[in-house]
Amino acid sequence: MHLLSDSITDDDRHLYGELAINVLDMLTLYDRVLDSIGWFVTGWLRAHPPREEDAGVALETWTRGRDGDRAAAFVQVSALAEVPGNRTHFVNAFKRVKNARDHFAHASAMNAMTSDGVARIGIPHYARNPRVNGLDARRSSLDFAQVRKRIRDGHWMMQHVNFAIHWTRQRGGPFAQSPVQTSPPSANPPRTLVRRPTTD
Repeated sequence: MHLLSDSITDDDRHLYGELAINVLDMLTLYDRVLDSIGWFVTGWLRAHPPREEDAGVALETWTRGRDGDRAAAFVQVSALAEVPGNRTHFVNAFKRVKNARDHFAHASAMNAMTSDGVARIGIPHYARNPRVNGLDARRSSLDFAQVRKRIRDGHWMMQHVNFAIHWTRQRGGPFAQSPVQTSPPSANPPRTLVRRPTTD
């Protein structure tokens, strides 16, 4: 059976190390966003049962929802909770990360596609493949730069969810906030990913 490692030449293997690490970071961030949205939404809905006109975000509806619906539920519940901030682009950012995540998580086959010293991971491009069609510009492969953009989106979404948790005074959470998000994040994901400073 052909695996991704079978398509990487010995000369190119070093190119895929950093890409692989960033893919793992992206997958982790996606699950962290989902878990944090779940904490916020379920906590708020239990404390504030929605009115009849808000039944679309009832707790029972939420627990049966698909991953793809959770970003919209977060935006809706944030509005009901009157959380400050501009979340206009939240759902689209979530879709970008989910599409990239699904590209790796659900692929039955992957191929290394090295070009001009750039490592790319592709999945077979066949008709009606939703994972290919959902990627940026309908690409059939992802490289380091694209994965870093999705990590940037993930960090930005976490800022919005963490702020909603802070604003609604929910205690605890699936992940500790460091530092605590005490002000509304920007309306758009940043163009570059700012790394935290490290200490010796």
